[in-house]
Amino acid sequence: AEYFVEKLSVNMTVDEIEEQMNATALHAYTYTIQAKDTAAETVKQLKKEGFPTAILTASPHSMVDVCLKRLGLFEYFDYVWSCDDFKTTKTDPEIYAKISEIMSAEPSRCVLADDNINALTTAKAAGWQTIGVFDKSSADDEKEIRKITDIYVRNLSEIL
Repeated sequence: AEYFVEKLSVNMTVDEIEEQMNATALHAYTYTIQAKDTAAETVKQLKKEGFPTAILTASPHSMVDVCLKRLGLFEYFDYVWSCDDFKTTKTDPEIYAKISEIMSAEPSRCVLADDNINALTTAKAAGWQTIGVFDKSSADDEKEIRKITDIYVRNLSEIL
């Protein structure tokens, strides 16, 4: 929002831009955002096989929870965390240490499946196993993501 005001001379306040962006995002989470292909089948199968499942997202609960419930996926996760719950980001190694502790699991027994190179790099450095997941938004980073992750998948069902 500051960038829009300072660099692009948008005639709105930072607060007004943030409010509009949040309203747009909330609408998308509530009505239009879909799960990645095979995400539902994959998480249901992992849960059926007894694997603990969790989500860690930068999105706030007000957005992610409503989306997961609309998609019928909320109940398949043992934990749904927003970075807000930890007051940090997915690029802070401490978040992975805290999650390992909450889940009573050694870091080496935890797995992050993500499409973000920074989150994957941090989780790997924290001792987690990592799965790079293809997404159009990170296609430019695919080569680098493949180098730093334990495996790379183009479709979440490949995890199974």
